[in-house]
Amino acid sequence: MKPILLYICSLLFPYICTISAQHNNDIDTSSVKKRLTYQLHESLNQTNFENALKITDSLVEYGIQNNDSLFIGYAYSAKATIYRFKQDLSTAKMHLKKSIKIYKKYRRYSHLVELNTQLANTLRAEGKLDSCFYVLNTKTQQYISDSTSKSSLRYFYNAKEVAYSNIGRIDSAVYYIFKRIAIVDTNDYYRLGTPHSTLARNFYKVNDLQKALIHTDKALDYFAKTSYNVDRTICQTYILKASILLKLKRYKEVASYISKTQGLLKKKDVPRYRIQIEILSAKLYWETKQFEKIPSLNTNQIENEEIPNHTLFDLYLTKLTQDITFKNWKEADIHLKKLNILIATISDLHLKQSFYKLSSIYWVETRDFKKGYEAQHKYLETKEKITTQQQTYMAYDLDQKYQVTKKIKKSYSRI
Repeated sequence: MKPILLYICSLLFPYICTISAQHNNDIDTSSVKKRLTYQLHESLNQTNFENALKITDSLVEYGIQNNDSLFIGYAYSAKATIYRFKQDLSTAKMHLKKSIKIYKKYRRYSHLVELNTQLANTLRAEGKLDSCFYVLNTKTQQYISDSTSKSSLRYFYNAKEVAYSNIGRIDSAVYYIFKRIAIVDTNDYYRLGTPHSTLARNFYKVNDLQKALIHTDKALDYFAKTSYNVDRTICQTYILKASILLKLKRYKEVASYISKTQGLLKKKDVPRYRIQIEILSAKLYWETKQFEKIPSLNTNQIENEEIPNHTLFDLYLTKLTQDITFKNWKEADIHLKKLNILIATISDLHLKQSFYKLSSIYWVETRDFKKGYEAQHKYLETKEKITTQQQTYMAYDLDQKYQVTKKIKKSYSRI
């Protein structure tokens, strides 16, 4: 099963087990419901979102005709998830609220945890972090109890981790990842691997590179055991590990993981990972002064590909570094403008810091000292935020080490 389908199914198909209980007529329509949900499953498996949306229209129509409210709620939740993948966030929110209203009526609390968590994630994607935390900490929290399903809790903890990570609270992010791991079944290797990969990404953000490496290796060990097709997830983890190794200047290992990822991408090209590997290669050859090996990174060829903003930003930033080094001011101006458009969507403080530093150099070199001063000021502000984030994490890390030491001493005192 593809990870994208696994994720979508984890959100949608728990509802199937409850919808059959709510019927107000004696007609056996389970075969119709099975056919419709199977068709939806197949469309999602093929990532054919347009066809999947047409099927969800049929789901709503079926629910109305058979007075099956929970099935309509399921259809709305399916629509919301698909619209989120299509980046139509306002439409996704509309369908989520419709679904929440129905499930609230029937007191389906585990589903309400998931639906409100989806709403929080959608608000976060819109950049509305205050609203995201409000929904997570009040609307969602009120439905959590001892009877809440593990899948709902995992999804909730994951949302909390991402939200805290986005505001630089890596200590809180790590806390919720471990809570998520604690409720995963020991033989569910895919769901054990993904949080370890997320842990590695968070440790990487605060420059705790040794821990980051430990958890990428744990993630890869779990992925090797799963029966799912996780080539894309492995690609992502290889890229993360190569990035960590690059910071550690272990260049031969970086090259090895770049090669491994390229081998997987030969089976199925994923544009975002292909671009990320090209960026990593450019950085590797730049640091090792093998300038003749640096890939061209033709930014014009990727305009119509589905590349996340974070990856695009890193690509343009890599190009801007080269432009400024070689005093190619015309190209630098083009990439600077593209970066300025994207920066509002970027949460990575290290990328922002690099951008403001390069911007300051560019404006000084082109004699616009006012803009150079403004960029330098933003650079120093971002640097201070990174320092605060690092200090918060270090305090958390020291506390964790103290707690471990205290437990060890307590256990020895009992001997």
